[in-house]
Amino acid sequence: MARQKKATLKNILVIESNSELLELMQFFYTDHGYQVFIADNYARGLNMMKEQKLKSAPIDAIIIEARIKGVSWVEFLQAARALSPTTPLFAMHSNTPEISAKELSEQGAQGVLEKPFIWEEALEMLGRTLT
Repeated sequence: MARQKKATLKNILVIESNSELLELMQFFYTDHGYQVFIADNYARGLNMMKEQKLKSAPIDAIIIEARIKGVSWVEFLQAARALSPTTPLFAMHSNTPEISAKELSEQGAQGVLEKPFIWEEALEMLGRTLT
């Protein structure tokens, strides 16, 4: 597959509990021209959103693991929407009975990435939303 054109610098937040995947995603999106902020849980993700908003450099999109222990996806979504109502959220998840891709979309996910996902498709989904 041909390498996509680099994005103009946009701030994205990736929230993922798996540290190896989180590091890979940071490298991947940075390599494609994004400013990447990372968090390994929802609370840190919300704090990062608040910090960036205070710096007048708000998060342009969020890529988030839909199942992280401690806080539900819906609780995070409500808190994120209170901070930034129009920021697109992309949910990553493994197809499990607890929550489906359809439910994630109905609850407010701009897009859903099924794990394991294809990197280029994830990049394309983000790029379509931020251009």
